[in-house]
Amino acid sequence: MYLTPSTPTDKVRSSVQIRKRMKPVMGTFAYAQVLSSSGKKSEKILDTIFSVLEKAENTLSRFRSESAVSIVNQSAFSSPVRLDACSYRLLKLCRQLNIQTGGSFNIAVAPLMDLWRESAAENKFPPLQSVQKNLDLADMDQIQFDDRDHSVRFLREGIGIDLGAIGKGYALDMVRDCLRDQKASAMVNLGGNIFHLNGAIDCFSIRHPLDERRVVESIPAETCSVSTSSNRELTYCIQGKKIGHLQDLKRNAHPDILSVTVSADSAAMADAFSTCLFLMDKETGLALAKEYGVRYAVIIYRQPRFWNSKLIRVERYQL
Repeated sequence: MYLTPSTPTDKVRSSVQIRKRMKPVMGTFAYAQVLSSSGKKSEKILDTIFSVLEKAENTLSRFRSESAVSIVNQSAFSSPVRLDACSYRLLKLCRQLNIQTGGSFNIAVAPLMDLWRESAAENKFPPLQSVQKNLDLADMDQIQFDDRDHSVRFLREGIGIDLGAIGKGYALDMVRDCLRDQKASAMVNLGGNIFHLNGAIDCFSIRHPLDERRVVESIPAETCSVSTSSNRELTYCIQGKKIGHLQDLKRNAHPDILSVTVSADSAAMADAFSTCLFLMDKETGLALAKEYGVRYAVIIYRQPRFWNSKLIRVERYQL
């Protein structure tokens, strides 16, 4: 994790009760902190936060057999799968982002992710034929949406969706909606996706991707949410070679950027664009990010002439 939220000491008074909790959820750990005048109230808010996160996981995770995403993956080729309004809106948003980013944002990557995961487990690179087959399946044009009954259908067998590029942010937006009227300060860190409420955070500090002891940039907490994506977060190792989980499907290549941090009022948009800016042309990506309410973006590159060193280049944009 490359984000270190800073709670300003002048906002912490002796009468304030601070409660913290950490639990595994959505394939990572969620850390939550609540400040209020009552310890009992803080504990109740923490209960709400983790209840919402568990609900999100039960809906969005393809590794939960009863989730909406799993049901779509299992059945949408055979027949249309009808979804609840929220899940359908999220998938339609993903389709919209897929079109507007020219395919850089793509949730139809489950088969490709499974191929690399299985290959890493066997410590051998997948055959090029298998890679190409799964690249061909990563095509959101083959997903049909019906707005009349909120249904989704796959037009090609073998397609599978994975919401890893937006799901955690969307879950934090669900938390935000539940806590909007609470008179308490709260912060939730969900695997590098951070949401805060009522001044819980003063600024976000961004750590060096290759040396976590160093802070290389900071951005003000003007927005509610911030997200960092890095190819070091989930890395497959095959025959001694590390392969990042972020992949440019159009070039079948992994990007050279080390990390991207994005802040926005919507955690889902921060999550999505911290991925998109890895893969898109920078100017086009930043312009689109601004349309979706992104306020700041920090892109960290490894200096190409010094690949084995910790020398980096940091670019900070206020949109």
